[in-house]
Amino acid sequence: MSEEIKVMLRPEWITWENIRECIYLAQQTNLEKGFDMNFGHYSAAEIEKEVGDGMCFVALNKENKVIATCSYKISQINRWWSKGQGAYLCLAGVHPDYQGKKIYSALCKKREEHIVSRTDVDTIWFNTAEHNYYVQKKHALGGFVKVQLSPSSKGANYYSVIMAKYLNRKPLPQLLLSALYYLSFIVVKILYKPGKIRRI
Repeated sequence: MSEEIKVMLRPEWITWENIRECIYLAQQTNLEKGFDMNFGHYSAAEIEKEVGDGMCFVALNKENKVIATCSYKISQINRWWSKGQGAYLCLAGVHPDYQGKKIYSALCKKREEHIVSRTDVDTIWFNTAEHNYYVQKKHALGGFVKVQLSPSSKGANYYSVIMAKYLNRKPLPQLLLSALYYLSFIVVKILYKPGKIRRI
């Protein structure tokens, strides 16, 4: 990554509209791959609401333009793969001109360091499109494991893979976590269509 790229918590002078523009442009790459991430169509106000009291990180080029962003927020988890307080990763995107330059990795590293510095988080988790193999592979290399396949939000054209990283210890042995993931895969494929939060 170039030394001219700066990675940091979103400063106040970076607006939510700046974040929206970056996410929108990043979404174009996803569309070319065949899946439409809902947050790519969010307004600046919707993005601000989604992040809420969470933390937003940005990568800036030498002109101080937002070229990548990612966020997290604290949420309560009550699922079979985790219970308690977790950090939910959301709203990540890299400008098409800067993809493949390790900026996303640097941004995710900065975000995770911030999460790990907290004492109230046991699990880091996120969801992504089933066929977004690049993101899944990147996070698997960082210690994330697939824990569930779920129906995506209404209107999306994909299933969502949920991945989690445990900061203390896994709630179940890895073999059982994997088995339960594939069980959820089978059940969701049978009962749901992409973008339909209801049974077929």
